[in-house]
Amino acid sequence: MKHGWFRVSISGMMILSLLTGYASSTEIKPAVQQAVNSPEPVSTDGSQPVVQNRKEREMVLLFQALLQMDRKEGLSISNEQAAALLPLIRNSRDQGNLTADQQKQALEFLNVDQQAFYNDLAIKMKDSMNRGAGKNFDHLTQEERDKLIEQFKNRRNHPPPAASSRGEGEGPSGQGFGKSMEQQLVDLLESKVKL
Repeated sequence: MKHGWFRVSISGMMILSLLTGYASSTEIKPAVQQAVNSPEPVSTDGSQPVVQNRKEREMVLLFQALLQMDRKEGLSISNEQAAALLPLIRNSRDQGNLTADQQKQALEFLNVDQQAFYNDLAIKMKDSMNRGAGKNFDHLTQEERDKLIEQFKNRRNHPPPAASSRGEGEGPSGQGFGKSMEQQLVDLLESKVKL
């Protein structure tokens, strides 16, 4: 139990790292919404802040799912959905988390196939977190643990610079590598609303 907070923090770091990459090409499977409704991680000794709480994870999951589904045939976000989602996404981004009501409202704007995609991604994230929570980080010193947490926070707050051979902030698909996931989603929704 002494190292439980650290395992939760490392799991959160691994999930965020997985989410910032491109989606793997897997088939959509039916899923249930309750996969992401896990309790918030709590530091047992109070000495370390929790890196990512449940509301932050749910926001990351929703934002990543929306970005990924828009790239998939038959799941792209319509102009009407973008107009409805944009104020909600901006508000969540500004707050830094996603409330249960905001999550429910956002999911109501999605069609059945999009909701299935979201639910599938939620289950994959939870499975990934569970696998990551089983890793043993007991061999790390407190200094090494603190360094890992600080590196994670820095990566989260300072995205990597864009490659110079491409347009500013653009990856191979034109998506912004130099932009935060939140900004990429807002830009995507704004571009659809302007059409």
